[in-house]
Amino acid sequence: MSQYSPPLTNTPQATTIVNQGLLGLAASPGLCTAVGTTVLSAQYSETINNPSQSCNTTPSSGSGNRVFTWDNGQTSTFTYTSTITVINGTSASVRTGTITAGRFSGHQAEQITFFPTLDPTACATTGVATASSQTTLTIQP
Repeated sequence: MSQYSPPLTNTPQATTIVNQGLLGLAASPGLCTAVGTTVLSAQYSETINNPSQSCNTTPSSGSGNRVFTWDNGQTSTFTYTSTITVINGTSASVRTGTITAGRFSGHQAEQITFFPTLDPTACATTGVATASSQTTLTIQP
């Protein structure tokens, strides 16, 4: 889920975006398994400040760090580069990189997230404060 402050409209403005996600058994439905481990779920939260975001602005590609907190209390820091593609109004973000700290450190990883088209009526009036997305995380053995 993404939360936008202030809500997104058709007018570009400085926006704080908080991306939060649940993986595995914490999500509904979901599955998170790793060979030889007992990790079943994870969560993450990441804050991005965009100086010029609107309903019509394609999210930018770039790089960053995302920390996953596993159901056993351990964490993994995912250092990634992202690429954004828009197909028929749906944005797909592909983050590729390496787990650089914590559980699974040194393993390659990929997270793919699909963001739906935002409500055009809300974009033209009160704005869009939240949007749900679907994500998968794959950590290579």
